[in-house]
Amino acid sequence: MSTTHVSPSPDSIVQPASMLQTIVVATDFSENALSALNWTTQIAKAHGARIVVVHAIDAETPPRVEERDSVARIVRHRLEDIQASIKAERIATQSRCDFGRPWDVINRVAKDSNADLIVVGAHGQSTIVERVLGTSADRLIRTTSVPVLVHRGATTDRADPGSQTVLAASDFSEESALAISTAVRLLRASAVPARLVLMHAVPLAIGYGDFNMTPPISRHWDEVEKTAGRLLETLAASIRSDRLQVEVKTYRGLAADVILREAEKIKPDLIAIGTIGRSGLNRFFIGSVAQQLLHRADCPVLTVRKPDASEPIRLTAD
Repeated sequence: MSTTHVSPSPDSIVQPASMLQTIVVATDFSENALSALNWTTQIAKAHGARIVVVHAIDAETPPRVEERDSVARIVRHRLEDIQASIKAERIATQSRCDFGRPWDVINRVAKDSNADLIVVGAHGQSTIVERVLGTSADRLIRTTSVPVLVHRGATTDRADPGSQTVLAASDFSEESALAISTAVRLLRASAVPARLVLMHAVPLAIGYGDFNMTPPISRHWDEVEKTAGRLLETLAASIRSDRLQVEVKTYRGLAADVILREAEKIKPDLIAIGTIGRSGLNRFFIGSVAQQLLHRADCPVLTVRKPDASEPIRLTAD
């Protein structure tokens, strides 16, 4: 998330965003999944989007075919009930029930549906969330090019899609630009002026296990922070409007810690961050920041990944 060399790039400018059209929401039928669905319904209404509800059944349990069929029938009935509640809000909706690993099922449904956003509830009780916030959280955010929003139950119920504050972390990469672009896209449906806080973390120490290296030249970090501030302001100027208040902040410290401290101050409705699905040491560090936020943040976290490392990214969010 952090960088010691910051250079401006035209690819970092976020262009005007279009409204969301399709949102995929994963459910395990828990209370937290219901809360995520309610939040998704509000966003869908604001954007005029359709909702695709998906549930994944573990492909290995129950083991016998007749039991699998019985479970599938029960799940489909529950999905029909959810669809009925969504239709009552005059929102177009579909549902999918597939066998397989949750991240694979979610990815497949999102691709088939041409989804603009995936919403997953946190702290659920069964298949989807146990894996998504456990071993498959990293798999999901690293393998799908669709923005993923991890919703955190009651903490999000206070959020009104007509009045939102979003904290977006930038390292001036294509991935973070895409995350900001997606955040702007969400805020476009705001009924009143919305607030976007753009921030960058400048590291004062680089940790390698028990060894920390702190560069001794403070004026170097002064210059890095000034440059980061200028670039953030350039980015802010490209998206600021009468309906979108954009603030710029730079801090020194480890990215995840700095982001969480700022979130504690401003109480955002959403944190947005880019993540990278490729290999490499700095890719690992960037991915770990998103993973820490998924587990430590008190508000929903939106992660966005560049579709393919070999393809140029499209930053218009439309």
